[in-house]
Amino acid sequence: MLQESSPLPSAVADSGDDPIKLPHLSRFRDRLGKWRYKFRRAGQQAYIQGQPDSPEFMAQYHSLLSEARRSKSTAPRPVLKRRYCPSFDDRGQPLVGVYLLMFNRKVVYVGSSLRMPQRVADHRSNGRPFDEVFYIATTPEQRKGLEKTLIRTINPLQNTAFRTDVLCGEEEGV
Repeated sequence: MLQESSPLPSAVADSGDDPIKLPHLSRFRDRLGKWRYKFRRAGQQAYIQGQPDSPEFMAQYHSLLSEARRSKSTAPRPVLKRRYCPSFDDRGQPLVGVYLLMFNRKVVYVGSSLRMPQRVADHRSNGRPFDEVFYIATTPEQRKGLEKTLIRTINPLQNTAFRTDVLCGEEEGV
């Protein structure tokens, strides 16, 4: 029976010797049943050949350990994203703001959300017909006012809130 990985972060010789505790080292059995040793630290990973009690193994281990320390200390610090103003997702789409759903080059719905791409995906899964989306990034405080203004100005067919013809009772079919 093959054991795929060992949860213990230690290296053990095949002969069943006591474990040699080495940080950043794990062992697992490969598909042929042979023990393999893997070094992982600071985003670096490498396989070490041989047995943990051999001088060659320890030389490779110490070399990888010093290399990982050196690369960690000279690695550039990550650039921190601004907390807000406005936020963008991984694809560059703004998260907070107002969105316009278009169908045949006409605005059919105006909405606002704190998570616009997800809200637009919800509209698509709920069956709202549209073929284009436009995002307008705003602050959370500005989004409701802009949505209200756009609905009153554009008067999209699928919006009922803030529409001038609905409020006056002039919608077709009423």
